[in-house]
Amino acid sequence: MLIHCAFEFAGSDTAAIYSRDWGEVIIKSCEISKSGSFGYYESFIRAGRQLPISAISNCAFRDNDNVPLRVSFSSVGEIDNNVFENNGLQVIEVIASARRISGIIVNPNIPYWFIAKRYSSPDFRFCVQSGSNDSCVTLSIAPGTKFFFEDSTVLIVGGYYNRGKIVAQGNETDSIIFTALDTTTGWQGIHIEPRNIADTSVFEYCRVDYAGQRVWGWAYGEAGGLMAMMHAPLVVKNSTISHSKRMGIDLYFTSYGDLSTGAIIEGNSFVGNDSFHLKIPANDLRNLRNNIFLDNAIYVRGERINRSFSLDYQGAPFIISSNITVGQSGDTIVMVELNKDNCFKFMSNTEIMVGLNGGL
Repeated sequence: MLIHCAFEFAGSDTAAIYSRDWGEVIIKSCEISKSGSFGYYESFIRAGRQLPISAISNCAFRDNDNVPLRVSFSSVGEIDNNVFENNGLQVIEVIASARRISGIIVNPNIPYWFIAKRYSSPDFRFCVQSGSNDSCVTLSIAPGTKFFFEDSTVLIVGGYYNRGKIVAQGNETDSIIFTALDTTTGWQGIHIEPRNIADTSVFEYCRVDYAGQRVWGWAYGEAGGLMAMMHAPLVVKNSTISHSKRMGIDLYFTSYGDLSTGAIIEGNSFVGNDSFHLKIPANDLRNLRNNIFLDNAIYVRGERINRSFSLDYQGAPFIISSNITVGQSGDTIVMVELNKDNCFKFMSNTEIMVGLNGGL
């Protein structure tokens, strides 16, 4: 623990403060300046995904020759209210690991660089995961925060026998940005795998760019810039999904269980994605509103539609990939209203069938 300390002209080899990954570190109200290399450097020699937490707050990092701060993803929610001025690289390096507790990523007014872990246990995954099904890890992100992801890296939320969600809510003047360090190679993207119906991730006023990279041997690169396995609702509003190497958003599984809201995709712009802008289950068309799809199409996965809705024109055709049935067994009437200008293109041997309790 370091409180009210000053470090000057240190760190010519590595850093003014160098921490091995064996225990937690607390640094408060300190000044780290004029280091010949990093300001604070957290090393990652040990194998394993969950690393100790470094809590760094109310510190000033000035005039250091290299990056002022280097921490694991485990620590990213404990970096708060620091000042970064005139450092060699005005960024915070974040190394791949798992985040197991809830927290808030503040906007430090410099970007976060997400870098793969390449030591005894190489890892490209930044995971928001509880480690069990008992509780959910929530990672909130402040408006204006910027994340730059290295080649091959991926942000995973939830997962098998894990719970997690992201609440990334920017605003009209301060978007939250998820993009690539190298726009030529890109990065894998954000992959949401909730294991509980209550674990709703939210992206509002965000930008997700240059994701969807395919990395052989990693399942995450097979989908899109933002991929969600629909075990829980997902909200994406007023955001831009652009220049994905594959799809823009891929809602990978149809909603199962009683997902009364499903996915809400509203007020977004989809631009320059290499494949379909959006892959969506037929049931979730009910919450597709006021989006802009430029020069591409919307891919619809067929299924039984079991709720009534009205579908407005989205500015792009719908590609129907497999059979859709309107209606369900029982007494509930399901009515789907398709408003003017909508265009549906059917793949071979596909159809829309209206059941006894359905209407179109």
